[in-house]
Amino acid sequence: MEKDLLLAQKIEPYNVKRYLEASGWASVPCVLSEVICYRRKEPKPGQEFQEILIPASRDVSHYARTVIESVQRLSEFDSMPRQEVWNYLQNPKMDRISYRLISEQADFGTINLAGAEQFFGGIINAIKASLRDSRKPSVFHPRLSGDGIESLLENSRFGQTEKGSFIVNIYIPIDPPGEQEMVDGFENCQFRKGLEHLMRSMTKVCDVIDKGDVDQFEEQNMVNPEISCNLLAAVRDTCLWDDAEIEIQAHWSPIVPTDAPQTVQLSKSVFPVFDQWIRRFRPSKTEIPFQEFRGQVKELRGRKHDGDENTYGEVLISVIADDCTPFDAKVNLTSVELYQMAIRSHAKNKFVKFRGHVIREHRTASILNIENFQLDESAADDIEMQ
Repeated sequence: MEKDLLLAQKIEPYNVKRYLEASGWASVPCVLSEVICYRRKEPKPGQEFQEILIPASRDVSHYARTVIESVQRLSEFDSMPRQEVWNYLQNPKMDRISYRLISEQADFGTINLAGAEQFFGGIINAIKASLRDSRKPSVFHPRLSGDGIESLLENSRFGQTEKGSFIVNIYIPIDPPGEQEMVDGFENCQFRKGLEHLMRSMTKVCDVIDKGDVDQFEEQNMVNPEISCNLLAAVRDTCLWDDAEIEIQAHWSPIVPTDAPQTVQLSKSVFPVFDQWIRRFRPSKTEIPFQEFRGQVKELRGRKHDGDENTYGEVLISVIADDCTPFDAKVNLTSVELYQMAIRSHAKNKFVKFRGHVIREHRTASILNIENFQLDESAADDIEMQ
């Protein structure tokens, strides 16, 4: 009860009104001045008399208790968990996206940390790629930054996980902060458009695969892009195991109506097709622009080669690209001198900087055509990667 009182104090009366009016309730005359009476416009069968009293302002005595009673009645009338009603009232202009990882390895509602890092990274990149797709359709985006993506990440929230395999909730604002609320029938809801694209595109690719139109869609998408390989790769990354399936649910804010799908389930049979499309839609190495990278060596994987006593070869580097995107990448250093720099970076926490082409495959990234690999003496030795 104490927790509910604290939550109720944070709820704005205006948010309760907006939620009710968007959910099919209308205000009706009330003899009490301290409260507003709402009645459902189209009652459900067997629930012909549905009324809710909400406080007219924060000045009402017992404000918090009145809000709690309103939440309880909404929960009962709409058959919704109370926590979900609280979430809507706190964030009336936010959509909720639920990612469910379905696998025997997640039946107890837990996954290992390495898998969690990949799973959460895939979710975040899928949201970023969906927003970029909705604004600038392309089969490949060299960068997933700009176009309001930083604002989206800053203002979105991870919610509590739920029981049932492994379920993660993300609350995403409909609009960037400060944007006008209603313009031309909500058509400027920029972040909402990104999520609608995610749900529609995943629904479409499942339908394409079910109908056997894989090659036809592949050719059409090359000419008139609908889905980028960035989005396909990000969703692919959320499938951690061969037996896993992914279910994505969109709980759309009632403040802004939409006809976008609410649920899409990606069976394990779709992911081999995703891999095929990712390879086709990703540009060749010569078409990918050079990027500047900076980072620290995490692992030394070099070896001695036949006829050569010196050690060199692959290293794993935690890098930050010039668009500020952090990730781990494999880098092949083909000379002893370069490998010695990597050893020094690894031993003394020194940064390295270089140029190259990043190639992202399922669950891995490699940087090829390395140029200007050197220690970054401008960085302090004790700086840690963020």
